[in-house]
Amino acid sequence: MKTFIVSLTMFCYVASMAETPRQVITAMNKAYLQLNSYSVQFNYKLYTDGKAQYPIETAIGQLSRTTDCYYYKMEDMEYMRNSKYMLAVDHSKRLVILNKSSVQAKTPLAFVDSVMLNYGFAIKEITDTKDAYHYILTPPSSEMEEYERVDLYISRRDRDVQRVVLYLVEQPEGETQADLNGKTIELKKPRIEIEYQHLAKNVSLSPALFSESKFLAPDKTGKLKLIPRYSSYKLFNQL
Repeated sequence: MKTFIVSLTMFCYVASMAETPRQVITAMNKAYLQLNSYSVQFNYKLYTDGKAQYPIETAIGQLSRTTDCYYYKMEDMEYMRNSKYMLAVDHSKRLVILNKSSVQAKTPLAFVDSVMLNYGFAIKEITDTKDAYHYILTPPSSEMEEYERVDLYISRRDRDVQRVVLYLVEQPEGETQADLNGKTIELKKPRIEIEYQHLAKNVSLSPALFSESKFLAPDKTGKLKLIPRYSSYKLFNQL
């Protein structure tokens, strides 16, 4: 879920603030689609509910994308996708999962999911911050399965998104999470905050960042195997 959330809430440049909030976000998407690549660092925080002051989980991560490739790293997890393969690596469990890439063509670098713009999401502007525009996106009734509300904070200075806050819908009974002290806490309506830093647009990204060769190499028969450095890991080959 973390990967989806982080990849959903990425950056763009916004247009004139004289427009309505929906027009601004639509223009933001349009401008973002002109990018060939981006790279960004982010801080991830998970809270037990919408009003909690202190997070129960924090992490620092990196996301890099082109129209063809994707790389994501947070804590012990790494994900990468190129034109041939998708790779998920869990270093804590010493596990590598290999699958075929789902990419059939160039993927637009969209920011806000089109569902939010085209299926009745209410968008409201809140004037509660000096350095950022604050938009609240609310889905119609309970049609959105994951989010009860999404807050966007857009910089007044450079028009980049500074922060995204996701208010999740009520979780199934028994959904729990260990806090920073190891104590198990029940999550009912958790909140996720993602703060973005050091955004680089149309940056030159090394092909090695998206390559499976960091973890895998073909054997004599051409079958992909773990390289010696990761020989203690387990490979799940789902090709």
